[in-house]
Amino acid sequence: MGVDVNIRVTGGAGQGVHTAGGLLSRLAVAAGHHFHATQDYMSRIRGGRNSYSVRIREIPVRAGRQLADVVLVLDPGHLPNILSSVATAGIVVCDLPPGDAGSADGRVIPAPLKELAVSAGSPILGNIVGTGIVAHALGIPPETVERVLALEFKGDFLEKNRVAARLGAEWAQGRVPDSFRLPERAFQTRMILSGNEALSLGAVAGGCKFAVGYPMTPGSSILLGLSVDGPAIGLVFEQAEDEIAALNMAIGASYAGALAIRMANPSLTVVVTSGDGDIYGEGGNHFVHNVRRNPDIAVFVHDNQVYGLTKGQPSPTSDPGWAGSLQRAGVIAGPFQPLAVAIALGCGFVARGLAADIEFTADLMVQAIAHKGFALVDILQPCVTFNKKNTYQWYGKMVYKLPPDHDAADRVRAFELSLEWEERIPIGVLHRRDDRPAFEELHPGVGDPPLHARETPPEAVRDLLRKRLFTLP
Repeated sequence: MGVDVNIRVTGGAGQGVHTAGGLLSRLAVAAGHHFHATQDYMSRIRGGRNSYSVRIREIPVRAGRQLADVVLVLDPGHLPNILSSVATAGIVVCDLPPGDAGSADGRVIPAPLKELAVSAGSPILGNIVGTGIVAHALGIPPETVERVLALEFKGDFLEKNRVAARLGAEWAQGRVPDSFRLPERAFQTRMILSGNEALSLGAVAGGCKFAVGYPMTPGSSILLGLSVDGPAIGLVFEQAEDEIAALNMAIGASYAGALAIRMANPSLTVVVTSGDGDIYGEGGNHFVHNVRRNPDIAVFVHDNQVYGLTKGQPSPTSDPGWAGSLQRAGVIAGPFQPLAVAIALGCGFVARGLAADIEFTADLMVQAIAHKGFALVDILQPCVTFNKKNTYQWYGKMVYKLPPDHDAADRVRAFELSLEWEERIPIGVLHRRDDRPAFEELHPGVGDPPLHARETPPEAVRDLLRKRLFTLP
């Protein structure tokens, strides 16, 4: 059997577990071998139990393994939890004082990590001291360790890390067995990629042109890769204010998708179509702020005053007293007034149609699409299954068309008309104004060419891959 050494670094968040594991991975490559690394961590900013496992072989490694041969324990409190995952012939380097009860296990080697770290110039260098000890156990010369450290650190902190690693290696002489020494092999330039880096590079190479996210472990490095590597070859990256905002920006509420499409390809005519529950309820926040922003999109709302697809619950526009599948005693809250809200916010095109009058409503939709800016058409559309009040017959008695001499520029009159409901319901273009610039005229957008027309140059992708090649200084 060839080389097969499994190293594990354990400690709390903030103790440098990731740094030590990353250095040991690169040291394996510097020694001419292959590795596979696996991280395990809690959702904690500080503390918790985290680990970084590095399995080293002379051939490409496809997976880790459970039992560790060499373990570096940065937090002595973790020792009882990890001994069961250490091989019988393994060694455990832990910051324990000599004679401590935790060192009763013959595999445990007490090491003064913090003491040596302070001697190197900083108490936070315990992980680097430990890295020097493990490197010595693997038979990796201090000179090679220093060359790898030079790739990770600069200036005064590089010198402190060099001192810490050397102190660890010197302490290990005669104290740490050499049973896991790696055979000498010639160094070869290799590509080192984490799974998250591969994922982000794959997205960029595959032609992804828009990415949005909120950084949270374990996905932060995916976003880092997209934000660093993507813009140079045409990708637009946006860090959202939270996780839900990220979802909405990419694939969420219809308004968000419509605005993204307009910004990505301004030449397109963009139409949003959905129901009163989605547009005025779940998407109410988007509705308000898109009217305010005034993007050049047309919004057609199929307003049947009920959540039809989810079996008849009252919607934001349901009439008071109407009994749905949930509020059997009847709706007690007054209805949301979408047209009044739109007019109050300065919407440039506000209209109401009736599904039963196809030709009339179609003409309103054509006018809305032609309008430059946000256009709203609320279409009264009976739900014959769940809404037995607002029927075709009911609307036939209630609606009336605005007269030809209606002044759609009169905002006050339009607002009054938008509130008419109890006795008669006006349909037609209630309000129109053309003096507001569209959002796209004010916002720089994503520049030229638009996202849909951007190519992903193969050579640019190759350059990104070349940057991942690991070479020694």
